[in-house]
Amino acid sequence: MCKEGVQNMNRRRYILFALIVVLQGCGSPTKQQDSPSKDTSPSATKAALDGALAQYYQSADEAAFKRAASSYHYGTVRNNMTLIKRGLDKDFFDGFAKHDQLEFVTVVENGKTAALVFKDSGDDPPSFEATRFVWEDGGWKVDARGGWGSNQRTFDASMLKGDLAVDGVVKAAPPVTPMPDFAGNYSVQCTGYKVKLSVNGVVQAELGEGGWAGGVVKGGLKHGKNIISIAWTPDDFPTKELEVTITRCAEIGSADKSANELLHWKSKSVDGGSEDVTVELP
Repeated sequence: MCKEGVQNMNRRRYILFALIVVLQGCGSPTKQQDSPSKDTSPSATKAALDGALAQYYQSADEAAFKRAASSYHYGTVRNNMTLIKRGLDKDFFDGFAKHDQLEFVTVVENGKTAALVFKDSGDDPPSFEATRFVWEDGGWKVDARGGWGSNQRTFDASMLKGDLAVDGVVKAAPPVTPMPDFAGNYSVQCTGYKVKLSVNGVVQAELGEGGWAGGVVKGGLKHGKNIISIAWTPDDFPTKELEVTITRCAEIGSADKSANELLHWKSKSVDGGSEDVTVELP
């Protein structure tokens, strides 16, 4: 998630979607058919989307959450919890992020996708939040939620990008992620480089310019050899720094709650290069 934007965006918590933002344009709204069926979405009114959002936040167990979320969102959240060796348990729903009471802006609609857009006018300039919905199984389902800061004081549909794009596309559920041997986290901090980080052949992060990326290791860590692959190319920025950290998470239910740093790597060549580092776990 981008660290720029309005400072007090940090006070709101969001559900972890394990998504990489891809910038793309927002489709133009289209008129919906008047007689909806299971496969044809009705007009996405504010009342209909508010009701779907309320059902989502009232979820108290996995079955209710699965009914309120899109198949893509449910599958993504389930996979993310698997990667940290947890299920959608009581602790997950006890900490479920609730929707802030913000100023309603508009509904954006395109085919089987729609979004509720809100604004926090207490920020200067204002910050925005949106929830993306898709029409599945005869109802509107929550598909993604996000927020952003903007220098614009009024909302424009082109602000809805990446996961929030109202583009008419309903994404399929992701494949089920198998339980890893170990849960892990990664962190990449760089200045003056383009960087690609992979763990056991699975791409974790790609930075096109200096910045930070981090999160749960996709695919997890395994017994035996784990191969951390780092490739870096210098850009025009004069300062050159690159650090990569891989951490094994504490096991759920274990008496040892401390994280175990497995790798703290710094680039040795300002000219760029690539390197494979092996980390073994018993």
